[in-house]
Amino acid sequence: MNEEKDVKKDEAIVEKSKKIKEVESPVKAGLKSKDEIVKNWLPRYTGRPLDQFGDYILLTNFSKYVSMFSEWN
Repeated sequence: MNEEKDVKKDEAIVEKSKKIKEVESPVKAGLKSKDEIVKNWLPRYTGRPLDQFGDYILLTNFSKYVSMFSEWN
């Protein structure tokens, strides 16, 4: 399964991904920014207070992604 690593090295895909714009609209009325969404969702879905998180969070729905991410970085 080295296809994933080859995708990361494909310059055309890397350049295309830089042009993708993230959605800026709130997901729920009252949540105006990404910060507000994070402050609302992380404690609710993880059961942990915000001060227990580090600077970076890797969200995934497939455990192998964590292994692949650690190999790439």
